[in-house]
Amino acid sequence: MIAKRFYFATGCVALVLLAHIPRMPAVQGAELAGYEFFDKTPVDSFHVLDTTPDVIFDIAPNPPMFVNPSGKKDEQQYRIIDIAITKTWTSKWRFSAVFVKRESKFDRKSWLLYDLTEDQVHQLPLVPGWIAIDIEYTWVPISPGNNERRYAVVLVECPEKYDWMVLTEASPGTVANLTRREWRPIDLDSYDDSLWPDNIPKVEDHRYNGILVENSGPNYLETTYLMCTGDDIDALAAAGWQAIDVQQLHTNVAHFHPDQEYHAVFVRTGNWFWVRKNSSPDELKEWEATYGRMIDLKDTGSAATFLHP
Repeated sequence: MIAKRFYFATGCVALVLLAHIPRMPAVQGAELAGYEFFDKTPVDSFHVLDTTPDVIFDIAPNPPMFVNPSGKKDEQQYRIIDIAITKTWTSKWRFSAVFVKRESKFDRKSWLLYDLTEDQVHQLPLVPGWIAIDIEYTWVPISPGNNERRYAVVLVECPEKYDWMVLTEASPGTVANLTRREWRPIDLDSYDDSLWPDNIPKVEDHRYNGILVENSGPNYLETTYLMCTGDDIDALAAAGWQAIDVQQLHTNVAHFHPDQEYHAVFVRTGNWFWVRKNSSPDELKEWEATYGRMIDLKDTGSAATFLHP
């Protein structure tokens, strides 16, 4: 067992390597996209569980260019970096979320946008100066018997102006082909709609939603994504890989699979990290105080990843 780099409370099933991005020379002088999930600069942070968008906007108001239901001025002391949708199959959105204080390297604005259509999320990369660092989806009832897939996204200021893209309903082959063409995932979530109610369209195999960014020059970072067990992640940690996004393969937590696989995105930083599964609210606070800054949270604690200081 690899001590202190990684701890996982339960095991799962076999390792399947999906893609690996080849190493390229790095260029210094700019923040890497997604640095919120691996930069060890000390910063205050906290999380909230299963709350409304209004509460999130009270903590981190959106700027005037976006819808700001709270009506507050564009003044952020903290900014949002990660979300999880906690209420599904309804138009009443609820989220868990992770925040960091706007100070030092983290002094950039970020914004929560939600209830977006697929077309809307694909238009986001067209506007310069932003980059998405998290994407989630759910089904929303539009009319009786008619449900539509809707998305929530965390956007962050990006003066580096990297090229990036949004993936929705992408096949494993599509993701593998893109990563081989010098794109790296910041966020990559797998899902299987066969677990959803009968009146929602099905897909026959796993699909991916995610955020991919150019992986070259000053934005290069060696990255891999895979389906794995806790033991697999332990071995990767020993080799210098850090998990930045860990989830159950079946994202609908109301239907746990007895032989659960886990899907994870790793970057080779050498950072120590911890992952805890099925934690209570009190345990999450304890882990945050013990293990370091939370960088990824699923649902209300089904999986949480911490970056060791």
